[in-house]
Amino acid sequence: MRPPDITAIQEGYLKALPKMKKVARFRLRHLDAERKDDAVQEVLAICWEQYRRLFERGRDVQPLVQKIAEFATRRVRCGREWVGTRCRDVLSPVARPDHHVESIPLTEEKRTQLRFLPPCQPRGLGNAGGQAARTRRR
Repeated sequence: MRPPDITAIQEGYLKALPKMKKVARFRLRHLDAERKDDAVQEVLAICWEQYRRLFERGRDVQPLVQKIAEFATRRVRCGREWVGTRCRDVLSPVARPDHHVESIPLTEEKRTQLRFLPPCQPRGLGNAGGQAARTRRR
């Protein structure tokens, strides 16, 4: 069995592209404009990967176009990108659901308390003018 020609895959994908964009935009409608544009492009990249795989396996992909786009959108909404990057920053919007982190604004009272905290002493420094205490070995 010989592999399909890439131009046939590209033509089929280009025919399916408007429907995939429509599904992605609808499923990502809750995002702001900038994040939505990035997320839609990420969905389309995942759609290309899945479309190509199915086509190469000999499947009729046209009836599956909407489901491909839906599953790609779910993948992006969960933070799983096409390139497989994993975010370990707890405060990033992708990692917040994973680590159950919520940002809560400080009250004005807490802000003033934090402003007037005394400076911390570095570890290992004594009162000898900022030099570490020396010990003698015998």
